[in-house]
Amino acid sequence: MKIQEIQTEFLREASSAPSLFSDLAKVELYIAESYRSRAFIELLQNADDSGASKFLVRQVGKQLFVANDGHSFTQHEMIALCRSGSSNKRRGSGTIGYRGIGFKSVAGIAHEIDVISANSAFRFSKAITRQQLNIETDVPLIRIPHPIELKELSSVSLVEQLLLDGMNTVFILSGLDERMIAEEADAFDESAMLFLNNVSQVEIELPSVKRNLNRNTVHYIDGLNIEQIENNNEQFRWLVSSHEEGCERVAFALDADMIVPAPPSKSVIHAFMPTTEFSGALLKINGNFSTDPSRKSVDLDDTSLDTFERCVELLAKALCYATERCILPGIFSPFILASPVEGRFRKRLRDSLLSNLDDLGFCIAGVRSSPLEVRLRPDWLPYSDYEKICRDLPHIDQATLSQHPQLPDFLKWLGARLLTIEEGLSLFDQTTPSPIGRAQTFARLSRQYRYDLTADKLDIIGNTPLLPVEGGGALCVRDFSNQIIDSDFLEYIKQSNEIEDVRYLAKRLGLPISIINPIEDSPQKNLESQHQANSSKCESVTPPQALSALFKAVPAIKAWRSAEQNTFEWLSALADVLTVKDVSQANVGYDLEVFKHNGEFLYVEVKSVPRFGEAFRLTNNEHATAYQLGDAYFLAIVINSGNTYEIRLIQNPIRSLMLEKRCEQWSWYCENYLEKLIEYKEIEK
Repeated sequence: MKIQEIQTEFLREASSAPSLFSDLAKVELYIAESYRSRAFIELLQNADDSGASKFLVRQVGKQLFVANDGHSFTQHEMIALCRSGSSNKRRGSGTIGYRGIGFKSVAGIAHEIDVISANSAFRFSKAITRQQLNIETDVPLIRIPHPIELKELSSVSLVEQLLLDGMNTVFILSGLDERMIAEEADAFDESAMLFLNNVSQVEIELPSVKRNLNRNTVHYIDGLNIEQIENNNEQFRWLVSSHEEGCERVAFALDADMIVPAPPSKSVIHAFMPTTEFSGALLKINGNFSTDPSRKSVDLDDTSLDTFERCVELLAKALCYATERCILPGIFSPFILASPVEGRFRKRLRDSLLSNLDDLGFCIAGVRSSPLEVRLRPDWLPYSDYEKICRDLPHIDQATLSQHPQLPDFLKWLGARLLTIEEGLSLFDQTTPSPIGRAQTFARLSRQYRYDLTADKLDIIGNTPLLPVEGGGALCVRDFSNQIIDSDFLEYIKQSNEIEDVRYLAKRLGLPISIINPIEDSPQKNLESQHQANSSKCESVTPPQALSALFKAVPAIKAWRSAEQNTFEWLSALADVLTVKDVSQANVGYDLEVFKHNGEFLYVEVKSVPRFGEAFRLTNNEHATAYQLGDAYFLAIVINSGNTYEIRLIQNPIRSLMLEKRCEQWSWYCENYLEKLIEYKEIEK
């Protein structure tokens, strides 16, 4: 059937039902308004369904050219273009569109449309339609095709060039709504290309916007690909998980090789093209979702619910894969929301993930268990002691935590519990916590049971090996008979903010109060008198020759980076440092792990100050960790302001500084430390 014949048939339909024809104009207006700012996306979808690899939008003067290199329109497709809801595409058949109304969105940005495809050329024009029907009432724009000759076009040379360049279908939009065109360009998100079947190149050329988007797929590991979308000089990278069969996909935003939370505006469900529906986490989900006609909202019918479940299966498998192999750093970060994001899928995602992870078994450090069986570290317990106590329980080991610092918060979101003090006590017989760990447990018990110290609880505490003795080993409280208690345990207890509660518990347990009374000549009390004898004055300027020997490369210090990031770069550039690992998000009591060529490890906590001498504070976790690590623990006191970056170090701060316990956040403050600042080259080898 030729264009002339299609035109004649549609004119006859319009003449026989003029009221219905007028109603079609209202329907078209409704569709155009519903698809507001989505005409480019609908044209892109049509191009992808035609098998196109290239899609172009170019404004020349008062006309907008939209072209693709997919297959030319067939006769059935031409008729479907004119009608509403008569597409021969079928849902689940490998195409994106299936309703047959998306092209009507173009009526919202143009008053006239020329179509050149398959050696045919025709025009959609309200003016010509009215003239042909001899009426003045409103008529639909995209309904009756009017044949035109290619040579009649004022832009024939550009059309011919596009065809020579491999484009098979060209749309020419005239009578443009320039404001809407600008909105379309601004609203077009490069991630709209992410789940397309065919299109890999998109070019947009407007007077105010020039974008050249290219998508490349790189195989990562089984079931995972990296999709790279380049936009001029920018590059957007997504890690995409998929089933061997089916269209379901899950995409994680990447920054270098790290998975990061996607912006909330991009964390949406895709029905191949993006909806406005929050996915439930800061990532993308794609599948055969049912949507409203505008493709903005998901219709939760059985098909959509089944599709969502298949997407969550992908997520669960990727998370298990990440923990089992200790790969894909950052994969848990998209589930941790810094601020609430409204959406219908957040709770549904959590419940479905928990069910899937229960079925799969969540593997951490070689132990497979339900997420709710994992015991998380309580704040009062140092990490090394948490690992010792939980060695026979599902827990998060430090190696996994370093790779996945957001894992505890993720499991907490699913419903996992902290290790309770009662669970910890029950495991003391089979484990060997450090003296500091035992001290923190004792202090925690005294605080928690201060007003609930029943006879049963006293019996449990009394028969738990909580008292470490000099030379190793530990005693049950009931077995104490003037043995020498470990000095680290006593020192920590005496500095505890729960000291009055500790005295009360000790008295109820029958312990001599003398063993926990403050010692007049404790190391903390005597530090002030030792400062002058042991001080290491810091040099204000390091000689150039020393700098060249100290570093293997110039540290990549940037004004916009945080103190932790700049310290990471500074330490990484040192000549005797092999690797530096950032564990600042893992809450292990320090920010950086430094591994030197000689096999030595340094553990560095970064403290940013406006000038040397200003006070800083240590958290309880940092304080306990510094206690345990001793000389391997360093504070990096950093001035990180504008173009200024200076760093000095304090080794073993617990034993070299006077720290003041303050109760507003139970932190350890230090104001007098200038004499203990040293440069890196002064560290004893």
